[in-house]
Amino acid sequence: YGYDDKYLAEVNFGYNGSENFERGKRFGFFPSFSIGWRISNEEFMKNTQKWLDNLKIRASYGQVGNDVYQVNGVKQRFLYQAVWTQLSNDYYFGTTGYTGIYESQYPNATVTWERANKYNVGVEFGLLGGLLNGSLDLFYEKRNNILTPYLTRPQWVGVNMAAGNLGSTRNSGFEIELKHNNHIGKDFNYYANLTFSHAQNKILNMDEPASKTAYRKQEGHPINQYFGLVCDGFVTAADLADSSFPVSTFGNVKVGDLKYRDMNGDGFIDSRDETFIGHSDIPENTYAFTLGFDYKGIGFSVMFQGVDHVSRYYDAEAMFAFVSGGKVKQHHLDRWNPNLSENQNLANAKYPLLHYDNNGDHNQRQNSFFLKNGSFLRLKNIELSYSLPLAWIKKLAMTECRLYVNANNLVTWDHLDGLCDPESQGSNRYPIMKAVNFGVNLKF
Repeated sequence: YGYDDKYLAEVNFGYNGSENFERGKRFGFFPSFSIGWRISNEEFMKNTQKWLDNLKIRASYGQVGNDVYQVNGVKQRFLYQAVWTQLSNDYYFGTTGYTGIYESQYPNATVTWERANKYNVGVEFGLLGGLLNGSLDLFYEKRNNILTPYLTRPQWVGVNMAAGNLGSTRNSGFEIELKHNNHIGKDFNYYANLTFSHAQNKILNMDEPASKTAYRKQEGHPINQYFGLVCDGFVTAADLADSSFPVSTFGNVKVGDLKYRDMNGDGFIDSRDETFIGHSDIPENTYAFTLGFDYKGIGFSVMFQGVDHVSRYYDAEAMFAFVSGGKVKQHHLDRWNPNLSENQNLANAKYPLLHYDNNGDHNQRQNSFFLKNGSFLRLKNIELSYSLPLAWIKKLAMTECRLYVNANNLVTWDHLDGLCDPESQGSNRYPIMKAVNFGVNLKF
């Protein structure tokens, strides 16, 4: 609904059904509402028309449903039904094995829609005849009934429980967009755009044991924040000589190995000392800046992109691995060297001792040492072009002939020492891919 291009409103209603839920819980009602007020069109704003082109405020609320639950990227359907699994040669009568079935997942008939409640307040503005346009949005999202696994069901029950509507999260932040367009003289036109967004999320509730140690609880932490051991440098000879130095349950520790913090003070380094480390792998801040101009057929544009408050983890086993017939990596050269003195290693070693004997996985446990600052600033795209004058090309029946050269990912400033693309996650450790293109666009 719009009245006099000043008062705006919109209403949407969705009624969705999903076969993933039991009868009686399959349908969900999801409404949304939005209102807007273009203040610049009001009579009392006439005196501002010389410098104010547009001023609009808006607000919205909406509810969205989700029926998808995934485990390792695979959708889990029909959670309200039991899952039976067939086994071959697992049941024996004498020495002969027979095929059998067993209940591998207990059903949950109460599962229903996950609901996201989204709130947004924003303002749009335009100033000085288009010299500056922009918008500012504040947003808040609360998700309830998130489908998550049961973590408080003991393993001795002997059967897995289907997921339930156990989780809730919060996400809030703001977005800013600014645009500037102008010209100098008749032929030189330029523009500059800036976007910035900040978003923080937090797990409010999940099925964690009430008695779980506070520093190990996911509640109150961001989604996908890294979890592992806190590293306090390298093990020294003095550490091993100290009777109070905690004993690692992950392997035979030597001088030059990673030194982990005994979080619970029980004298052992084990999984109970793991806690939250670094930031999430989801950036809190993202931003981009674009600049460009055109002058008598010459065009130029450049875009910078970046993220902040994000962590990236580098799998220690992959970092320690030698490639057969290949070259050693820099971290192999900068490791703790047993042929040097301890003082020399403490001053120069950037990576722990490499083991060729049975060290277990002490150095390869997920830990803060291999957790890197994932923030970066990248020259995402740059392009230079030239459009031939129409008087030159019209004899060839052309309406446009544009020559250009551009480059993608040309320069990246980060904290990762060139190990890989800072945007790569998980096991996909790809190098930064740069591309340079030359081309011509013709129109007839």
